[in-house]
Amino acid sequence: PWGSPGGLWREQIARMGLDRRIDMAAFCDDVGQRKPARLLFDYTLARLDASPRHALVVGDDPRWDIAGARAAGLAAVLIDREGESDSAERVIGRLDELVALVGG
Repeated sequence: PWGSPGGLWREQIARMGLDRRIDMAAFCDDVGQRKPARLLFDYTLARLDASPRHALVVGDDPRWDIAGARAAGLAAVLIDREGESDSAERVIGRLDELVALVGG
């Protein structure tokens, strides 16, 4: 009911070396509530003691990930593997493109 388990995503993040470039990754199963609800975004900001302007949300669904991020006042990057959307501030085609975006 909560999408892909966070543990699987954390493994992929580590495999790509992104874990060394981010402060935290949070997933719906961490808070027990699905996006686009604000709880996940607020939880993450609170854990980081950060404001929305210092955070970046990365997701592959404009309706859940990007809309939720925007509703919480966060910048967003959409992973658009098909190259069909421009609904986020930034769009990438593959997760490994994120390295260049975050200064890798």
